[in-house]
Amino acid sequence: MRGRATRYFDYCLVLLGGLCLAAHAESTLPCVFADHMVLQRSDHVPVWGKADAGQEVTVSIAGLTARTEAGSDGHWQLDIDLHASTGGPYVLVVQAGKTFTFSDVLVGEVWFASGQSNMEFLLANALDGPQEIAHSANAQLRQFYVPSTGAIEPAESCNGKWSIASPETSGHFTAVGYYFAKELQSELHVPVGLIHASQGASGIESWMSREGLERVPALLHSANDRIEEARTFQGRMARYRLDYQQWQLKWHRDDPPLEAEKYAAPDIDLKGWRAVSIGGNFEESSLSSGGVVWLRKTIEITQGMVDARYHSFHLGSIRDTDHVYINGIEIGQTTADKRSEPSDRERADTTRRYDITGNTLKAGKATLAIRIFDPVTAPVITGMAQNEIELQGPWSVKDAYAEPPADEQARAAFPRAPAAPADQRFVATELFNAMVNPVIPYAIRGVIWYQGESNIPRAWQYRSSFPAMIEDWRQHWDQPKLPFYFCQIANYTAKTSEPKDAIRAELRDAQTSALTLPDTGQAITFDIGEENDVHPRDKKSVGHRLALIALSREYGKNVIFSGPVYQSIERDGAAMRIHFTSIGEGLKAAPVPSSYELNSAQKVVVPLVRNSPNSQLEGFQICGSDHRWVWADAKIDRDTVLVSSSQVTEPVAVRYGWAENPTVNLYNSAGLPAGPFRTDDFPLSTRNAKY
Repeated sequence: MRGRATRYFDYCLVLLGGLCLAAHAESTLPCVFADHMVLQRSDHVPVWGKADAGQEVTVSIAGLTARTEAGSDGHWQLDIDLHASTGGPYVLVVQAGKTFTFSDVLVGEVWFASGQSNMEFLLANALDGPQEIAHSANAQLRQFYVPSTGAIEPAESCNGKWSIASPETSGHFTAVGYYFAKELQSELHVPVGLIHASQGASGIESWMSREGLERVPALLHSANDRIEEARTFQGRMARYRLDYQQWQLKWHRDDPPLEAEKYAAPDIDLKGWRAVSIGGNFEESSLSSGGVVWLRKTIEITQGMVDARYHSFHLGSIRDTDHVYINGIEIGQTTADKRSEPSDRERADTTRRYDITGNTLKAGKATLAIRIFDPVTAPVITGMAQNEIELQGPWSVKDAYAEPPADEQARAAFPRAPAAPADQRFVATELFNAMVNPVIPYAIRGVIWYQGESNIPRAWQYRSSFPAMIEDWRQHWDQPKLPFYFCQIANYTAKTSEPKDAIRAELRDAQTSALTLPDTGQAITFDIGEENDVHPRDKKSVGHRLALIALSREYGKNVIFSGPVYQSIERDGAAMRIHFTSIGEGLKAAPVPSSYELNSAQKVVVPLVRNSPNSQLEGFQICGSDHRWVWADAKIDRDTVLVSSSQVTEPVAVRYGWAENPTVNLYNSAGLPAGPFRTDDFPLSTRNAKY
């Protein structure tokens, strides 16, 4: 028998071996350091990574060399001075235990482009995008794309990639960012790089770090709850899977064999199947004690889906488990085991979304088959969503297996899957952790930002959360004056005939309030949106207006970068006189069209009904002490605007562009629009809405 001393010696050897392994960490760099990267022309360009503790690190580029040593935790960082190294291409060499060599490296201007779907919107889908793409070859313009994902804890790297602008790649650039960068590159004659990290439908809170949240107490409580739900979800799912398996074993209610070849194949005999019409909901009442039901439908796959090589089905909510097939090929399933997938939180709940891709997509008619199993109650579908492929309407249905009645004890003990945590787009810190933190402290000139639509319901709170996010990013980048230029959200939804509360206007007002922070700028877009599309296709105008701000504020170009900005108001008899800054060579009333397009993609044109048909300027409202807003007559009087109404003899306040989709026409001599504003401080409709 081995003695205690021998066993203790063995234990020490194992422990020592573990310590040695821990000490020899693999040398790594963040993936933002790669071939074709653009580095910021600056005297402080951070390069960082991991190596063995105490490892000497050398970084060389453009004849310059900097050295440091990895710390006790293996992390290292150094700065290299590239302020006089504009251009390239260069080779960046990092020696940190092993050698990393990156070629075709340029030095120029780097901007971080972020936000939600209107920043995510691709050049391929933009107005005149195909024509732009065809002539987009430009080795001096590049994008690093950060894939959309979330993380509960801050990530150190991501799976991003640098791309050089060309007809083969530019279609996948952010459209706003592309037009912004193209204009900078053309005007400055230096390389321009974009780091693109955006996520459709995301809220401002998901882009804030934990430290940033803690500076906004009103956000912190709800944020903690959502973060904790996401953090504990996998543990709760593991408990559920075990409970489900134990329940099935105890009550002998296993899911029977799939037998997909009998029910999902495209050419089977449908004798014995019955026809039903599904208008959104379906319940197989004949299986009241549970069992398996199959549904089949002939669908049409278009050539457009094949060309895109991707289509997503939204099948609504299904109880309890399901398998989905196209032409007999399984494209997805939701079972107790599959619900554990962290990459698709929807599958933890009852909502089903499945993708068909690649060779499964073939143009023409196809058979969609769904197998649903519920071990205790009737299989159910609710809220079948509208899709590009029409799913509502006629289906064929067949009961494949009926469970014997379950007693009350079995029903009461049946476990249900925990509800899925909120999507990563709505959980505070998740997008910051996964999409921003991995590229900090990569040297950037500034940020361009297009986000806000998801925060419209709580627009008032955005007045604090948006500035807090800006300051949060500045602290993480250790750049207190980091330029932050943002897009005000565009006009959208139907025009209104009377003044009324408008939560999109409230969000725009909240965005404007962030201009009290230094080194910020705002591009107005509420004159270039679309009534029937929250994603207006004119991204060139958006990128141009952002570029004007940067060219003037960052690069000293003599350009007008802003439309008229409200400055002050005064009574002038029965009228109100509005004073502005940023008028250029004077205020201008743009022509008001007689019609407009509801949607640029569909080319639907409708008449424009003016609210103030006899007024020089459209979009002004006025009120008296009763706070009842009416449309006003407004006209340019030298460098001011005179606003009045025969319905208001004692005016107290004026609003401009205060609508979801306003009709406006006040511009300056540079052709830039005046932004929306209000001169009142009346309570707004979203003041009590919280995250």
